[in-house]
Amino acid sequence: VYRDADGNLYVPDCPELKGPIFGPRMLAMIGWLKSVGYRSYTTIETWVEDVLQVPVSRGYLAKLCTGTISASLADAYQELSETIPTQQQLGSDETSIKDNGKKHWIWCITAATFTAFHIATTRSREVLEKLVGKEFEGYLNFDYFSANCSFAWNYWIKAQYCWAHLIRDIRFLAEKHPDRKTRAWAEQLMDRSRKLFSAWHRRDEMSEEGFHRSLITHRDRFLELVRNFPSTKEAANLAARFAVIDYVESDSEETGKYDSSEDYFRFMFTDDTIQQLSRFAELDNAFGNV
Repeated sequence: VYRDADGNLYVPDCPELKGPIFGPRMLAMIGWLKSVGYRSYTTIETWVEDVLQVPVSRGYLAKLCTGTISASLADAYQELSETIPTQQQLGSDETSIKDNGKKHWIWCITAATFTAFHIATTRSREVLEKLVGKEFEGYLNFDYFSANCSFAWNYWIKAQYCWAHLIRDIRFLAEKHPDRKTRAWAEQLMDRSRKLFSAWHRRDEMSEEGFHRSLITHRDRFLELVRNFPSTKEAANLAARFAVIDYVESDSEETGKYDSSEDYFRFMFTDDTIQQLSRFAELDNAFGNV
């Protein structure tokens, strides 16, 4: 804007300056740095200014991520959400996060070709009912948390409980339980688990028939051992898991998989990620979409 010698005010037309500051490629890069690169707004601000020579504030970056970028992904996120119940294999895990002292939960649903995140105020089975659906017909991998068990038992879901969590519980009994027989029993279970996974890691060295036969043998021996448990409450509780799980007895090739959803949380909370989500209300929508 300028004024000429006669006092007239002029506003020149500069089409190249109209519209948003950043174009689609710049927005895509910022979205990638925030969601896939797990970078903080401070880090992105520094990178943009140092590398691209473009000064930008953290507030504007947050506005882009929780507004423009999130909105651009809304349709894709909705499409993925609708696809979740149709998958043959899913993994589910959740972890807590606080917003001004109030606990929320980030749920992670993994499929073969995509991962979806969902922020909820509860850790109950209602979230699985919403995301996965009561009529889910595939296999669902998760840990032995009460909400997961309730979801599986109430809707006859083909649940596959996480081996890593099971081994952790067995190891606790083997190392910490005061009863000698329980410790010995748990150590035998650990040995059986090692042999089962040893067979799994040697699958490329066996024929398909031989590999299948090996897994069935290790499975049956593990089940025989786990169901002949010592007379302690903790051993009985662990053995009870196998008294109600039907899929363990099947010969499905899908059994024995671990819950890959948990891996995403291991990466999500490294470096300076999450940063307590100071703009939590906006990120509730944006984080799920991205």
